[in-house]
Amino acid sequence: PTTHDKTDFQLLAEHLRGYEEQLQDQWLVHVTRAVNELSRAWQGRGSGYADTVTEKGWKIYADAMEKCLYHARAAIELHPDWAGAYKPLLDDYGGNHLAEFKQLMKYRPDYSGAYVSFIWSLTPRWCGSHAQIVALARTCMETKLYDTAVPSIGFSILGLVATDTPWVEWTRCYRQEWLYEPALALFDDRQTRGFKRDIRLDKALFLMANFEYDAAAAIVKEVQGGDATKKIAFVPWSGRGVGNWYPKVPVFDDAATRLRLFTGEHAAALRAMEQLAVTKQDCAAAARRLRALIEARDDWSAEERNFLVDLYGRWRMPELKAEAYRHPLDEGYNNAFLVACGENYLKVAEEMVDLKFDYARYERYPGETAYQLAGRSALPEVMDVLKRAGDPLNRPTAEPKMQLDQPIHNAAHTPNPQMVRHLVELGVDPNAVNDHGHTIMHFFAAKSSIEGLKLGIELGCDPDARDADGDTAMMFLPQVQAHPECLRVLVAATKNIDISNRSGMTALHHAAQHGEDPEYINILLAAGADAQARTRSHLTAYDIALSRGRSDFVALLPKPDPNYVPKHRIQTAAPSPAAWSAVLIEFLKMPILYVVLACLALPLVFLLLKRKKKQQ
Repeated sequence: PTTHDKTDFQLLAEHLRGYEEQLQDQWLVHVTRAVNELSRAWQGRGSGYADTVTEKGWKIYADAMEKCLYHARAAIELHPDWAGAYKPLLDDYGGNHLAEFKQLMKYRPDYSGAYVSFIWSLTPRWCGSHAQIVALARTCMETKLYDTAVPSIGFSILGLVATDTPWVEWTRCYRQEWLYEPALALFDDRQTRGFKRDIRLDKALFLMANFEYDAAAAIVKEVQGGDATKKIAFVPWSGRGVGNWYPKVPVFDDAATRLRLFTGEHAAALRAMEQLAVTKQDCAAAARRLRALIEARDDWSAEERNFLVDLYGRWRMPELKAEAYRHPLDEGYNNAFLVACGENYLKVAEEMVDLKFDYARYERYPGETAYQLAGRSALPEVMDVLKRAGDPLNRPTAEPKMQLDQPIHNAAHTPNPQMVRHLVELGVDPNAVNDHGHTIMHFFAAKSSIEGLKLGIELGCDPDARDADGDTAMMFLPQVQAHPECLRVLVAATKNIDISNRSGMTALHHAAQHGEDPEYINILLAAGADAQARTRSHLTAYDIALSRGRSDFVALLPKPDPNYVPKHRIQTAAPSPAAWSAVLIEFLKMPILYVVLACLALPLVFLLLKRKKKQQ
């Protein structure tokens, strides 16, 4: 790895190498090694759930973590009052390090980094519990160390409990009797400290979680400064993380519209329904009453109708955790329609459409819902619901990194062949291309999906379709070490196995350059691939394999023939006139110095071309 790929502690270890024993105090050596072993442990394990970790990954994790703990404890023994050594130890989420945490708190109760690390070991995922998280939250808040971030961290870690609780009950952790007065005191203290964030709105969210809508409305009115038309934006937060100086409450829905409705004309009815759903746990009855209220009026504003129908959808799926509504990027929240479609509650999604829910209002760009759902493990039939709602199902994403992918591309990238099939059945073009010329065949190839490639051919997709670089799906296969069966599928369907890209490379060249399995070479040669074909750099597959030191490939490929006469090969076409016009435009944008140099060079280029033409 380059210097830029290394952490500060890895670089420090390199600088200390050979001098460790000369240091009188070994604390720094032990901490450096502990941190680096911790990094190695997590690189080996990965950040996924336990069932996604390989056997090799577990071995690396166990070995590295054992060494990490050894060095961390050695450093703590040398200087128990120095906080730095505790951090890598507390990052061992699967271990029980409560004693070390308590020891650190004696010396540094204000060390927020320790809380950040320790909290994750208390989550149910790491054999902890919600009760342990709440206990830590209470301990932090009772320190009353308002000159530190500790009380705010204590309050904010309750968001981990809220997120991991069914959405209908997520506010319960904020209604604990011990929390109310300390929380209000914390909000008031933070508001006096001149932060850019208006803590009063966080306080309003807390009051709403306690069903105190009128008190929350009074705070909002104060924030508006007498201007009732001033829009209030509650800062979105998903409940993940442990916060900082700001005590935060998760936002899982349109809090501003909720407050307006729950203090408006239908406040009494809505509050009664909420109590029925939340405290009496009768979501079915609450949903029926809410639907009746929605259908009783036609003059709901767009925001009001969408909020109420969204709330109806949530009460129809009471078992789903609040995490289902958490936006992965903390950019708001997931609406109930998107969640219903993604979690395969199709009947709920259909009911929301019947109630005139406008899911498009939540999209960052037109067609985002279809695009996102196509890439999830949702039932293909979910697209029927979107189609009935008027979605054409083929609008490209506006994400700049996604190259104008359509939903069908996202489905192929997942890969979800059945979703692709259903989209085609609903009228989507199977040969649709994105901004880089990729078809579903390219995406299926990149994911080594044998089923997907077979489906693409069945649907009439061109197996030889080339992207903007001239690459075909067949050329993708060796680059991702796809199963050889994928290659057999495409070889059987190709019309020209010797198609080359803009670099003059054929599938055989790619197999020699990127492949690991010699079977790729065997399959292509057996299908008649031209082993003497040259790239634009005049290299054969043999030359490429030889440069890689792949003797097994070299043994299968013939040496370059000096008398070789190229077969007819389809190559990427020269730029079109439209492309030349784009070149001219860029030419006119060039700095004056470059323009002068280019003008001097142009006559020479034309003379050379004219001479070459005469020679021909």
